[in-house]
Amino acid sequence: MFQVEQLIIIDLEATCWPPGDIRRPQQAVISEPIELYAVRYDRHTSQLGESFHTLIKPVQNPTLSDFCTSLTGLTQDRIDMAPKPDEALDAFRRWIQSSVCIASWGTSDDRLLRRWWSTYETGQYPWVHYDIKRAFEVCCRAHQRENTPWFTQSGLKRITGLSQQEALLAVGGSFSGPAHSAQADTLAAVECLSFACTLNGLTPREQFIMTTLQTASEHGSRFTSSTLLDLTPWANKQALSQLLNGLSLRQLIHRSENGLISINHQLRSSMTQRRE
Repeated sequence: MFQVEQLIIIDLEATCWPPGDIRRPQQAVISEPIELYAVRYDRHTSQLGESFHTLIKPVQNPTLSDFCTSLTGLTQDRIDMAPKPDEALDAFRRWIQSSVCIASWGTSDDRLLRRWWSTYETGQYPWVHYDIKRAFEVCCRAHQRENTPWFTQSGLKRITGLSQQEALLAVGGSFSGPAHSAQADTLAAVECLSFACTLNGLTPREQFIMTTLQTASEHGSRFTSSTLLDLTPWANKQALSQLLNGLSLRQLIHRSENGLISINHQLRSSMTQRRE
């Protein structure tokens, strides 16, 4: 699933303005981070580790809009006393220590983090990004295709464009604090990740194929796309062929010491596409 042992899951809150404000149309490119929460996530155990939290004092628009304070719960006096952007970013850089995989709900936080980084740091970004929202949507699509009891009971009316709140409700979770609090949003993303990317979220078909792959791996068996297609007649043959040409069996599956099996994102996608 992931090529690293630990993920860092993040959420950023940023300056924002209400509809009708002259800055609203440019929000995606002029907003500045005002809060960052990050937590280490062990993909073997699904356990959380050390966390990092900071507020950030914006430079271009240092006064928060009433809309922003209402949305995030952050007050102007707290932001006024917060570290400067370069100081907060330096602290985060030292905390992540080295090249990592950063995960978040959607891609907007990653884009904001990269913009922040390019303003105050030199060199390449020391992370790759994993989109939890996309992984969750692929998981939902797999359940929808099989019409699993989970999908029937989830209450989901759509799959594409899910809000984090919709996803969290679907897995039976709830926010640990106010929505648009960086910590609460990060922990909500963790719950969605823990369902979509571990054994907990596998469909019956996926459980079958992953168990078969695991057994084959333990016995040293060789798999080809044709062999896998025989086991998964619902899958997309072309997608499977392309996947297996580029990945070894070991990269398709992961079995941790405590028995958790995670499914490769591309494999799941090929099993939910229309067969060719």
